[in-house]
Amino acid sequence: MMRHSRLDGIRRREGGVISRIKALARWSRIPAAIAFLTLVAVVTPATFAQTESGIVGVVTDPAGAVIPGVDVAVSGPAIIEGARKATTDSNGRYRIVDLRPGTYSVTFSASGFSTLNREGVALAASFTATVDATLQLGQAQQEVTVTAAPPVVDVQDSEVEDVIDRHKLDTIPSGRDPFAVGQLIAGVTTSNPDVAGTTGMQQPTLQVHGSSGNDNVFMIDGMWIQHTGYGGNQTGFYFNDSLMQDIVYTTSSLPAEAPIGGIQINMIPREGGNEFHGSIFGSGATQGFQSSNLSSGLTALGLKVQNKIENVYDINPGVGGPILKNRLWFYSSFRRWGANNYLANTFTPEGNQALDDNRLTDIALRLTAQITQNNKVTVSYDRGFKFRGHRPNNLIGANFSDPIADVVQHNWLNYLAQAKWTSTPSTKLVLQAGFSMMPVYYNLLFEPGVTPNDIAAYDIVTSTVTRASPREDFDRGFMRSYMASATYVSGAHSMKAGLEARTGYEQEGFVMNGNMVQILANGAPTSIQIYNTPLTHRENMTPDLGLYLQDSWKITKRVTLNPGIRFEHMVMSLPAQGAPGGTWVGPRSFAAQSGLVDWNTVSPRFGAAWDVFGDSKTAVTGGVSKYDRLEGTTLIQNINPNFLSYSTCPWTSNVLPTSSAQLANVACTGFSGNNNHLDPNIKRPYQMEYVVMVQRQVASRTAVSVAYYHRHFYDLYGIVNAAVPASDYTPASIPNPITGKTITVYNQLPST
Repeated sequence: MMRHSRLDGIRRREGGVISRIKALARWSRIPAAIAFLTLVAVVTPATFAQTESGIVGVVTDPAGAVIPGVDVAVSGPAIIEGARKATTDSNGRYRIVDLRPGTYSVTFSASGFSTLNREGVALAASFTATVDATLQLGQAQQEVTVTAAPPVVDVQDSEVEDVIDRHKLDTIPSGRDPFAVGQLIAGVTTSNPDVAGTTGMQQPTLQVHGSSGNDNVFMIDGMWIQHTGYGGNQTGFYFNDSLMQDIVYTTSSLPAEAPIGGIQINMIPREGGNEFHGSIFGSGATQGFQSSNLSSGLTALGLKVQNKIENVYDINPGVGGPILKNRLWFYSSFRRWGANNYLANTFTPEGNQALDDNRLTDIALRLTAQITQNNKVTVSYDRGFKFRGHRPNNLIGANFSDPIADVVQHNWLNYLAQAKWTSTPSTKLVLQAGFSMMPVYYNLLFEPGVTPNDIAAYDIVTSTVTRASPREDFDRGFMRSYMASATYVSGAHSMKAGLEARTGYEQEGFVMNGNMVQILANGAPTSIQIYNTPLTHRENMTPDLGLYLQDSWKITKRVTLNPGIRFEHMVMSLPAQGAPGGTWVGPRSFAAQSGLVDWNTVSPRFGAAWDVFGDSKTAVTGGVSKYDRLEGTTLIQNINPNFLSYSTCPWTSNVLPTSSAQLANVACTGFSGNNNHLDPNIKRPYQMEYVVMVQRQVASRTAVSVAYYHRHFYDLYGIVNAAVPASDYTPASIPNPITGKTITVYNQLPST
């Protein structure tokens, strides 16, 4: 199942650790670029598929012959310009793409035929609805109106996705954010299940069909809002539910437009309309709504009190409408929500159960303007505020914290600003360009009452931190993302070419009282850990760039192919940085290191969809796809020399040292340092996915599906100790405690 790359590892030298993360040779930049440009030259005469919503179909006469030159107009309240138009080609086919979620009317008109109106075509986000038409002979002034049943099965696209529309968001109880709503989707699991928003104050990760937890991509209106820091799988933003019209979860057979192979979450925002609409949502609960599962057996095991809520609440009004009808719309919303939870077996010095108190606030405005008949612009500003009164800041892995040893979190600059331009210069061409900007600035500060003389204490027996948090954090992250695309539509093809890019950095500053942590064993002092704080480290991503080509090619009336390819270029570096020096370590500076990660990869995608009976009710779809793993700057944070480091010194007195001179005769370990080295040949991890699905509409609004998914992961990397050769590990056979079968483990020789 998995093929691991070759690894070097750690060598001890003068109390430090030198390690090397190594993998096989990466893609050469030149062959990757040649392969990408060659494919552009080969397939550019056709066009590229869209992942937006659309309506497609074939127009025939009563005898079944196709009718070219039919004028097709799609209208609905979600279209600010009033209508979108197309004309059938020589095969009687038409396609209208880039439609927002909503209910539409489709009008077919041609000389010598009666006009046909198909009303009530409900279109979800990222869904291609098939609306065929048969025109009767007659005069154009004669009209026939048919109410269409809403399509359920998409027989054009091969990707596997679920759309949670506004009706479902309003009626299905959930935590009302993309993570909690994602739990509703079959096959999706979460690292932190959320019930009614009780755990929604910290964002979890989602996985599907065996995907990596790293592979979560977040978008608003098709534009990346992905944090460049950490593992790359977070947004750094909390979302206002009433801003969303639909949420699209694409989970398998992702098109080339998608950078990864896990879960892509695209939030489709509301855009107001030609009529004023408003809504308000409110919910709340107290401990009286919660039952207890504390049993005598758990009490006997030492659980004095379990996790429970104090209260949860959510107030979320929104309003939208026209500023100028058919020209300028607005939508605005406010949300305040919170969750205050008591922590299991954690108590204040007064004996009260400790409280984890959280609240989030969001204020947002979105404007949609029809500049000309064929040009639309949207701009939005979404400002978020987060407060968490008692967040564990656990440098050393304790299970419990005295409330005074937590930190107070304030997000003092956190907003999401976006702008997007959409142009339809012809009925066959759609052009888009967009920009997003998101700072994530927050502080984790000592709790009120902590003084500079309060040194954090960690008891290794009770696994508890007391007196003060081990450190304060000053976090600064910034992301900019860019997108541009061109979609060209002809009868059998819908092609899309585009680029996506993000740049940004992650920066963390650390401050510690006394620049140390005292280590206890059942209350008795045993040692201290002294740190190289204060310091501020920073890592840059410049850029993470993706270029893609995607086609939706209807080769027969029933079969559609969805080939695509994506080229990725990712660069990470360390800027020049340093630290001023503290109690135990003097000032230091480090030169910039550029191009530490410089990856160029190519990911082909291929999918197919078969309309089995030609009635758009039974589809067999599938695909074979290669995906790169999503990465963030944590990869090079591991090799940043300007990072936290500590030395352990035996110390059995409660009178703690305040200078290096007091440790002159103490046998401290050397500062561990951060001497890891990244192998220059490390490759970007990737995976292969294989999918087959059968879907069948069984009622007017119901379909069932059966699917098979399979993944392989390649070029995974890690860190090993270079000072210990493989010969210093001896194999030993033990029974697997779960299955009882014999497994092999390895013991390191005591000499190393």
